[in-house]
Amino acid sequence: HAAHVRRATRVYRARRDLVLDGLAKLDDTLEVVPSVAGLHVAARFHDPTTDDRAVVRRAAQRGVRVEALSDHQHDQPTSPGLVIGFGGVEAEAVPDTMNRLRDALGRRDL
Repeated sequence: HAAHVRRATRVYRARRDLVLDGLAKLDDTLEVVPSVAGLHVAARFHDPTTDDRAVVRRAAQRGVRVEALSDHQHDQPTSPGLVIGFGGVEAEAVPDTMNRLRDALGRRDL
């Protein structure tokens, strides 16, 4: 059991690091919400008028599944952003996935 946990920790840490690397290229658009746990990363849009649900739809059209952060804020004012899961994505696929997300944001300059 302990060996499995150590291996899983390494695998998910590598995936998380790749997602964070991809988000670093979008730091003028998104700000990562600090977290050290879970199999997802949340990031808020700097522009509070961004329609995060529209971004989710554009990402889905590119084969990228993310969730709108505003859908998770039921008891507080909404802040647009994205929830990016990495538990079910192989590490090798993360860079391409982040590029497709960038395209969904209308960013082709990276």
